[in-house]
Amino acid sequence: MNFLQNESILNIRLYLCSFVIILLGFTAPLASNGLVIILSISLIIILHTYRIITPMGSQIKFLTYLFLILFAWSFTSNIWGPENAYWKSVKTFGLIFIGILFSLNIYNLDYIFKKRLLYSTIISCIIMIIIFLIESLSNGIIISNLIDIHQSQLLEKVARGSVILSILTTPITIYFYTLNKKLGLIFFIICLTSIISLPMTASLVGVLLGLFFAFLVFLFGNKFCNFILVVFSTYILFAPFISSKLLTIDNIRQNDIFLSSPHEHRIGIWEYSSKATLNYLPLGLGFDSSRHLGGRNDKIEQMRKNENYAPDALPLHPHNAVIQIWLELGAVGIFLFLVLFFYIIKIINRIKNLYKKAIGMSLIGSIAPPLLLNFGIWQAWWLSSIMLCISLTLTIEMNTPKIRK
Repeated sequence: MNFLQNESILNIRLYLCSFVIILLGFTAPLASNGLVIILSISLIIILHTYRIITPMGSQIKFLTYLFLILFAWSFTSNIWGPENAYWKSVKTFGLIFIGILFSLNIYNLDYIFKKRLLYSTIISCIIMIIIFLIESLSNGIIISNLIDIHQSQLLEKVARGSVILSILTTPITIYFYTLNKKLGLIFFIICLTSIISLPMTASLVGVLLGLFFAFLVFLFGNKFCNFILVVFSTYILFAPFISSKLLTIDNIRQNDIFLSSPHEHRIGIWEYSSKATLNYLPLGLGFDSSRHLGGRNDKIEQMRKNENYAPDALPLHPHNAVIQIWLELGAVGIFLFLVLFFYIIKIINRIKNLYKKAIGMSLIGSIAPPLLLNFGIWQAWWLSSIMLCISLTLTIEMNTPKIRK
C-alpha cells in the first residue's frame, strides 16, 4: 500500500477536502472564478489510485475516450480557426479531465467518507444561501468591500454563483426527503427563496426544472429519461436551423410577442450565431472562434434604438452551448456532443436506485438552462461548477423504492 492509499492518511486528506468543499460556499457567491482552484485543490487532496474495476468502470472509460476524441477535434480545429487557441483547448479539456478524476475518486470512496463530504456540501449550500440573502437584501454589501465593481453590477456578479446552488438544490432536497419529508420541503423552499432574490433567471429556471425532472422520474422512470433524450437530441440536431429560421426577432414581433430588451437581444444573438454556423458548415469556424466573430462589432439592426446605438450581435459567445458547438466545431463536434448526451442518458437509465436516477435527471434539468441561456461552454469557472456539482452528488447514498422501467 502506497502513501496515497494509506487509510490514516486518507482520513486526514478527507478532512482537508471537506474543508475545501465548505470554502465553496464562500467562493461561489463572492469569487466564482476561484472555482477552478477549488476543483483542482480538491482533486489533489483526495487523489488516490482509484479502482477502475467498478460497476461504472467501462462507462467512465467510454466517456473518457469520448472526451479525448472531442479534445482532439477541438485542438485540430485551431488549424483553420482564426483564434489559434491551442493552449486554451488544452487547458479547457485538462479541466474536464480533472473533473472526471475528481468524480472517480469520490465514487470509489467508502460510505463513511462520502457521508463526510456530503455533510460538507450541505454546509457549503447553507453558507451560499446566507450570503445570497444578505447580498440581495443589502445590495451587495459584502462583495462591494472585496472587489472594485460598479454598483449596478454587484448583484449580477453575486448571482453568477447561484447556478451551483440551483444545481445542488434538488439532489440535497431528495436526500433530506428520504430522511424527513418536511425537512426536504423546507430546504428546497429556502434555496428557492435565495435564488429568487438574485437577478439570474437561468438559476431560477434551473432549480425548478431540476425538481420537475426528478418528480417525473419518480412517476415514469426510464420512459421520461428516454423522452428527454429524444427532445434534447432533436434540439441539438436542429438548433441553428430553429434559431435562424423560426425563433427570430422578426417572427416573434410578427406574432405579437413582445419580449424585454435583454430577452430579445438573446434571441438576436442566437439568430446571428446560427446564420454564421450555416456559413461555416461542416467543419465549423474553429475552437473558441466566437470571440473572432464578436470582434467584428456587428449589430442587431432590428433592435437599433437610434443612429448611434444598436446591441452587439455576438458579445464574446452565443450564450447557448449547442449553437456554440455548432458554430465552432461543426457537424463533427455536434455529433460527438450527441453521443455524449446519449451515453449520459444511458448511464442514468441503468441506475437501479430510483432516488439516484432522479438526482441524475435533476442535474440535466438544472444544468440545461445556464448551458442554453447564459454562459459560454468553454468558460473555466462554469466547467468547474458543472464538474464539482456532478462529483459532489456522488456522495449521496440512499435506499430506494422499486425501480420503474
